[in-house]
Amino acid sequence: MEHVLFQLYGPLASWGSVAVNVIRDSWDRPSKTAVLGLVAGALGIDRADEAAHRALHAQWGFAVRVDAPGVPVTDFHTVQTPAGKWAGRCRTRRDELVDMRPESAALSTTVSQRTYLQDALFTVCLWPVVAATERTPVELAAALNAPAFIPYLGRRSCPAALPLGPQIREADTVLEALAGYGCPQLLSRLCPGRGVPCDVYVEDGWVEAPETVFRHDALASRAAWQFKRRAEAHLRAPAPGMREQGGE
Repeated sequence: MEHVLFQLYGPLASWGSVAVNVIRDSWDRPSKTAVLGLVAGALGIDRADEAAHRALHAQWGFAVRVDAPGVPVTDFHTVQTPAGKWAGRCRTRRDELVDMRPESAALSTTVSQRTYLQDALFTVCLWPVVAATERTPVELAAALNAPAFIPYLGRRSCPAALPLGPQIREADTVLEALAGYGCPQLLSRLCPGRGVPCDVYVEDGWVEAPETVFRHDALASRAAWQFKRRAEAHLRAPAPGMREQGGE
């Protein structure tokens, strides 16, 4: 089976979990919806194209290896919006704050708390789960090399600091595909002295693992930002360049 592998690294990343009011937390790893949203943008798929987003989620399996977990950092973000009847009636940010807002209309200020991951590195693996997909592995890899829309790591303020580096690898299993991808030199710079296996999360049903975890990142509706519960197998696997018995 052909697998598409690529890396996600940036000074900051944020893989949003369940958002409650002004608290905007981050998962400790990319979600399937976030990654396939990035892939959709690379392919030039519009956000409003609900059918195309559903097809990506239905036709591709997902796994992620946590090469470097990063360090969580919290930022306090101030947002101003027009109060009262002007809320939600403006088409642009300038309209909202300047052009359409009369001087008598006050601005409502909200302070939100946002969590990011600093210097985190992940390897993503995608593979077709149906006999015929609308996009081939070659098309996905080509789009990730020359994306139609700029990729970012969860938020627009978090650009990728390295090329995505997509590769197509033939392997019998997801773990075999993951084992052949990665840069030991980069990992050693991000995690000096790291000599332990990496956490790997694979879409349920594709590997045997000692633990199954659940997260709400299965796409229900792209337009309504609704998600369903999805199961993942959690296991440990050697880091890139690390021998099975615990080499360097």
